Amino acid sequence: MRNMANVTDCRGHERTASRLLANVPEDVLRWLEVNLHGNGGVIRISPLPGFGNENFLVITQDGRKFVLRRYLRTDRCGIEAALMTRLMTSEIPVPEIIALDARGDAGGRPLMLRHFTEGFTASDVVHQERPDEVSSIGEDMGTTLAAIGRIVFDRVGFFSGPDLVPAPDERLANLPLFMDDCIGHMIEGETLTSNERRRLVNMIDSYTPLMRMEAGGVLVHADFSLTNIIVGPDKGRWHVRSVLDWEFSFSGSSLYDVGSVLRRRDILPVSFIEHFLRGYTESGGYLPSSRKDLLVILDLSSLVVECLTRRQGNPFFGEEVNFVRRRLLH
Repeated sequence: MRNMANVTDCRGHERTASRLLANVPEDVLRWLEVNLHGNGGVIRISPLPGFGNENFLVITQDGRKFVLRRYLRTDRCGIEAALMTRLMTSEIPVPEIIALDARGDAGGRPLMLRHFTEGFTASDVVHQERPDEVSSIGEDMGTTLAAIGRIVFDRVGFFSGPDLVPAPDERLANLPLFMDDCIGHMIEGETLTSNERRRLVNMIDSYTPLMRMEAGGVLVHADFSLTNIIVGPDKGRWHVRSVLDWEFSFSGSSLYDVGSVLRRRDILPVSFIEHFLRGYTESGGYLPSSRKDLLVILDLSSLVVECLTRRQGNPFFGEEVNFVRRRLLH
């Protein structure tokens, strides 16, 4: 890491910027200067948590905050940007994009610069278990997810480009076959018995019709977890201020996102779960009528979406999948 660096701004003047990271290339810094020239220039860049892409908090001389996202999956930047742009005119809160380099011309990797959303992750607040905060966050997350599920597409599938047209996907068309293959390779360091594997695939085969009952072609965030939801207080209640990380979104069933939220329901406050499901259903979201079916389907949906969007080397993937697997099989 370098502590000081000389950076040339858009007027050709050299100035000193503090605490710039060594893995932010000079050409990316110049790209930032060009796109933030009206904010007094960049004075600090620091890393943000996350996996799969590089994310940085950018602070300008006039005190404004932005997020620089450097994509390691070159095919997802344009899709995420197009989706966020479309959502800007909806009731779903997303951060505004300031600049985009979808081809990676500036620094060899695609770049997105967006506004920073002030607030807290829902995970940080919910796990403090303050009843009023937990309940209002749960309800607003449910309402937000129902709104996401009202965005309809002609078919199920993954978006093939910024036009946001879902391409037919054999994995979604034949979930039992796809999951049989995925389950056989997903768990590092542990061995699935043939009986366990067969039981999981049979469950997916049995419950697939209920998982698709929502009519299929609606927007799925695919990582609708408490860590990707920014919340904050307003007039005595906590609300969702921004939904982050749309790069793995596809057209499918909202149950995939419900399953992602409640994957670790054993450590979530009961009031959060109750208000989340209430906000979701009262806003029109679909859930199976049977409580027993619901719990199984949510676990299966969580398992499916992990297989569909998993990233090689993700340290959390095996842990999360093993947790769901054990609950389903025991």
